[in-house]
Amino acid sequence: PRLRRETGAVDLGLWARVNEHPETWAAAISNVSVTSRTRSQLPSREEASPESFINEWALSEPVAVPQGGTASLPADIEWRTTAQSDQMGLVNLNAVFPATPGKPRIVFARAELTSETARTIRVGIGYSDDVTVFLNGQPIYAGINGWESRSPGYASFVDPNFESVYLPLRAGRNDLILAVSDDQRFGWGFAVQRASENPPMSTNGKQPS
Repeated sequence: PRLRRETGAVDLGLWARVNEHPETWAAAISNVSVTSRTRSQLPSREEASPESFINEWALSEPVAVPQGGTASLPADIEWRTTAQSDQMGLVNLNAVFPATPGKPRIVFARAELTSETARTIRVGIGYSDDVTVFLNGQPIYAGINGWESRSPGYASFVDPNFESVYLPLRAGRNDLILAVSDDQRFGWGFAVQRASENPPMSTNGKQPS
């Protein structure tokens, strides 16, 4: 129902992969038409984005990946902008920041989780390429999900059904921060989805100051 970029001129591309023998790859495409629709005809974010996803995020500016990785949070993170997930729950960082292919960069994304009691919840997480998850300033998970990072031909899809993280929430406000890095060859983004067994809680992206 919606292209990833909503306004302005865009390029439309198609990728065909038919087997494990690239020398024989071929695709034939014909009779393609693109029909423009007004914004009023598009699904709203509320209609499109599943409620189980954490949808509101504050983002830092992209920076070079720190030497030695992201075992701790920088003390001087500035929250420059906000982002919302799309109809699939994806926060598409390439739609927010200009791509610089081949130059790995990292963005910090922050969401506020409010819980009535101290409890541990499970969330599904999808990301590209690498992530470190921080809760209330402490690193609790790190993963690598880049192209061919796990096996030959591994496609590194951003899907929160693939991995889970357990978040030990305290009563009241909790800060969830993701450090998401990518070399931007195949897309840069993430998705976080609350598991169905989790009791309700409120979430807010912290507005930039």
